[in-house]
Amino acid sequence: GTNGVAVIVEASTDNKNRTAADVRHVFDKAGGNLGTSGCVSYLFNKKVKGEQTTATSTVGNKCVQLIGIIKRAEPYNLIDIHEAKLDKYSKPKSRQGDENEIYLNEEEISKIYSLKLPYKEGVARDVFILQCWTGQRFSDIKSLNEGIVKETSSGKVLEIVQLKKTRRVTIPLFPIALEILKKYDFNLPEISENTMLRYLKKIGLKAGLTEEHIVTEDRGGKVTNSIKQRWE
Repeated sequence: GTNGVAVIVEASTDNKNRTAADVRHVFDKAGGNLGTSGCVSYLFNKKVKGEQTTATSTVGNKCVQLIGIIKRAEPYNLIDIHEAKLDKYSKPKSRQGDENEIYLNEEEISKIYSLKLPYKEGVARDVFILQCWTGQRFSDIKSLNEGIVKETSSGKVLEIVQLKKTRRVTIPLFPIALEILKKYDFNLPEISENTMLRYLKKIGLKAGLTEEHIVTEDRGGKVTNSIKQRWE
């Protein structure tokens, strides 16, 4: 938009090309420009997925990521972070609290591991179980493929370098973790985090994780409570 102001335009039309040209003309006339579809959507707290707005924590994380990108311009004298007061930004505190954190017990994890699943669901399940038994975040799962298995007096361990902190850690290889790694010949298939989360909900339902919990959500400045089952 004009002076770099972000604007989202929604239109109903039977001719997208004509409408895009008309909108571009309006922006050009006002000294602005028309970007690619969705290029500024991350700046708006827009309703998504069944009329829900973006979670407060998600908005905060996006702002931190954006400021991190902007900071890269400072060495080139394109912006003064202090003058722009970006160094004073702090993420909005979510009012959800920690009650939404639901933990699986060993029996439930065993139920999930014992399921007979299609290949892709099986991969998602195995990666999840491996995370449970190694205590590694999703971003470090690939590091397990590049780790070194060592014998110690207390059993086998896997030495890896964590991605986020580039820290070398030694992980005890419990029988199930070792079994999964051997199943894929220490070369876990790639799977995206979104795909994995989608499959895990299906898997949780198949495993009978149907106990109900009250879930608190802070979206668009509004706090709501809803009842959801564990698999959700």
